[in-house]
Amino acid sequence: MRAAFLALLFVFLTASKCRESLPSLPPVEVRKPALAGGWYDAEADALRARVTGFIDAAAQSTLHGYPIALIVPHAGYVYSGATAAHAYRQLQGRTYGRVFVVAPSHRAAFDGVCASRYTHYTTPLGNVNVDTVAVRELLKEPGFSTCDAAEDREHAIEIQIPLLQVALGRFLLVPLMVSDLDEEGVAGAAASLRRVIRPGDLYVASSDFTHYGQRFGYFGPPSDPITPATAAQKLPALLARAWSAVETRDVSKLLAYERETHDSICGLLPIAILLSVLPPDTGASLLATQTSGALTGDWDNSVSYLAAAFTGLWPYSSVQGAQGLSEAEKAELLKLARAVVNEVVSTGRVLTAQEAGVTATPRLSEKSGAFVTLKKEGDLRGCIGTIPPVKPLVRAVIDNAVNAALNDGRFEPVAPAELPLIEVEVSVLTPPVPVKGYEDIVLGRDGVILEKNGRMALFLPQVAPEQGWTLADTLTHLSLKARLPADAWKSGASFEVFEAIVFHEQK
Repeated sequence: MRAAFLALLFVFLTASKCRESLPSLPPVEVRKPALAGGWYDAEADALRARVTGFIDAAAQSTLHGYPIALIVPHAGYVYSGATAAHAYRQLQGRTYGRVFVVAPSHRAAFDGVCASRYTHYTTPLGNVNVDTVAVRELLKEPGFSTCDAAEDREHAIEIQIPLLQVALGRFLLVPLMVSDLDEEGVAGAAASLRRVIRPGDLYVASSDFTHYGQRFGYFGPPSDPITPATAAQKLPALLARAWSAVETRDVSKLLAYERETHDSICGLLPIAILLSVLPPDTGASLLATQTSGALTGDWDNSVSYLAAAFTGLWPYSSVQGAQGLSEAEKAELLKLARAVVNEVVSTGRVLTAQEAGVTATPRLSEKSGAFVTLKKEGDLRGCIGTIPPVKPLVRAVIDNAVNAALNDGRFEPVAPAELPLIEVEVSVLTPPVPVKGYEDIVLGRDGVILEKNGRMALFLPQVAPEQGWTLADTLTHLSLKARLPADAWKSGASFEVFEAIVFHEQK
């Protein structure tokens, strides 16, 4: 019955979309490689072998959480490829829907951020689709414009594409170039990006660090000049200072460092925007550093390279394709779930929405799938939900709050003494839709339903990134949750995905 219902629902939703007028597709415009045969190999097999070798040789760091952003150098692969690979190594086995590559403009000056005019980027490894929908969204934002011909020769974006193609395989690209922003402009660009970036996305800040020597016109901080004789010691120390400023995730400290040292970090603005976009409680991990001077022995001119990863969760405040909830409605649902949990644990009585002081708006009265999750000092304490939209949202939250507190078979019922330690989280789901295979699952964005041999299990979208899991990790745990063999997901299983608006109590 459940499968038939969901299939009928999917047909209805698909048919409804078909009745809408379809947007006109942009003409195909392919950005051709400018660096192949110079900065990296022009032949596909040689390029894939080189990038694969870099990534395989890089260390797999133990990151605390899920990578949502990287800082990666953008010199020719002979110089910075091995350093960049330390960042891309962390992506292996993970999936992302979109990759925002944010780069400085080396060939043209302009005010603000420009978004690609192309529909595809191509390299010897094949085409990558540009997310033209995201580009159109960004072009509505203040300070964003379409890139001019400078994009055709910009190396800081292109150099990342083959690395991404090998590390990820499939993804949508959002190429952006930044120029001439002050601190206020950085904040504005970050605010715009926060409205577009969503769970399942990756932000790549493309940047080299100190450019030292006559060729670049930079000889170190005014208070501590660098000479070729001291460069081998002072350039790594300067790079360490720069990372210390970045690691704070405080834009003002990064910009203050730049004003003090005049450090020639070409991707300062993409990094500054990144620090402003990152959600609170993001972790920062330095993965690798290098200088071209150490690689070549030439300390008359040297460029410094750094690879870093940032882990956490993009906020689940809104999801693609879901009817949104206002902040007031989210607060009402949290208030309702909290009141129901407190009352049923304390007295055994189930409150109504009216008794909890919650008025059901039209949106809260619509039928929606929903989960209520309880955590105790950060650890899961109960999580129960309904997948298809068969109950009004307020009713779904009431029922699932009761079940999460008392009827999650993995835990003992919540005791009254635990209530002050319990944190409440609500997830409002979009209707699930089938995917062809597990390769189509985007971690962080998608909740996953696995079904095989009459057994079924589900993970909410936030589970995999909270645990730092790869796709294989996620599906292995999901198979075990369904009481199937650990590798049951590899063949014969069917998958459905959904998204969720997730919000929790602030403590």
